[in-house]
Amino acid sequence: MFPNLDLESIAEQINNEVTQENSTEIGRVFLMQFNGNKATVIMENGKPKEATTKEKVQMYTQMLLRTKLDKYKVYKNEDFGMTYFNYMGMRNLPQNFINIEFKRELEEKLKQLNIVDSITNFSANKQGSVLYVEFTINLINGESIEISEVI
Repeated sequence: MFPNLDLESIAEQINNEVTQENSTEIGRVFLMQFNGNKATVIMENGKPKEATTKEKVQMYTQMLLRTKLDKYKVYKNEDFGMTYFNYMGMRNLPQNFINIEFKRELEEKLKQLNIVDSITNFSANKQGSVLYVEFTINLINGESIEISEVI
């Protein structure tokens, strides 16, 4: 008389739909070379050189690390950028708190990409107004990307 519902499969289907809605797919990305906070597009045969999948994640990460959340109108509704810039001048916050928050936010943003699994080997070291970060991005296909940036 009452229908039999498989609640586990319904919940799994809803979770998959939510995950797909919240994920970001990287489209075409052209390689850039960063010198400080300035970027130059890498050209090949007079055209911008298109990135491989690993290079796309690396470029996305480099742009993410250099972009303050809500600083640019183009990213206003995209949730693109980092909030750690807000903490950079605060002397009363322990460095460990900033590092933990930085890693949490970075991992949360990168996992929105449908190919990132996790971040490992994370380290951040602030010296004056400069932040040195190193970490490994693990992709779902088993590949990994080493990131070492000065921000």
